[in-house]
Amino acid sequence: MRYRQTVPVVFILIFLAGVTVKSQTPASAAKYYEHGASKFERGDLDGALADYTRAIEISSHLSPAKSRSLSSANAFDAAEADRIGVIDPITARAYTNRGIVRLRKDDVDGAISDLDQAIRINSGLAEAHLARGVAQRRRGDSHNCQGRGETTIA
Repeated sequence: MRYRQTVPVVFILIFLAGVTVKSQTPASAAKYYEHGASKFERGDLDGALADYTRAIEISSHLSPAKSRSLSSANAFDAAEADRIGVIDPITARAYTNRGIVRLRKDDVDGAISDLDQAIRINSGLAEAHLARGVAQRRRGDSHNCQGRGETTIA
């Protein structure tokens, strides 16, 4: 009798594990990113924050496999992947957008943390630098800000 109760539970757990693995793809990270952008445009900051966070989590989870595949291609690329930890191109933008959402929600320290991470991943992302300057100015770190004028990013 106990065997009959255990078998369905095992099958359910295997099914759930398969669903979790399938949802951990670059395409699913991109979908969460896109949903976050859509929610941000509609003014749903909490929903955007949750979706950007999920995109980052998925992308970060996938990075070790991507890092291993790069290591065989080019030593410089492998070293770069190890330095940044997360190499999915969506991740830097997701950190940037999540930082902007946090800034709009007056979580300045969280915004700066996210924007710093975005810049570590992609130092050429101008939006991240601009938003970080706005956040630093809002926090009162004017000595860390470049430029003199205010911006309307947040």
